[in-house]
Amino acid sequence: MDDIELIFVELPRFTKSEQELQTLQDKWLCFIQNAGSLEYIPHDIDKEIQKAFDIANEANEANLGEEELELQNKKKDWIYIQKSSIELATKQGLKQGVQQGLEQGLEQGSKQEKLILPSS
Repeated sequence: MDDIELIFVELPRFTKSEQELQTLQDKWLCFIQNAGSLEYIPHDIDKEIQKAFDIANEANEANLGEEELELQNKKKDWIYIQKSSIELATKQGLKQGVQQGLEQGLEQGSKQEKLILPSS
């Protein structure tokens, strides 16, 4: 019995966010808590736990009817589109912010140059 460790956890009381998952135990608890719904998979996750999520997802999809599977696929597509839209908007916003920053910097530099150099 020296090589078996039993851990009892009340899953509703496990409330760590993705940023708080530090130990392998935390990551497995997150997996156990979310594997049933498969609505949330942490980004930085160990390969073994990612494999467990994939297996649980395959098993979940195998038990779905055709209509439920179609709904599941539409939900995944919608999530992908939303994530892609956010990424694109972020990139465009950053590009626009850099452009505005450069324009403001040039304008301020021009004003400072006029103050330093006397007009002829």
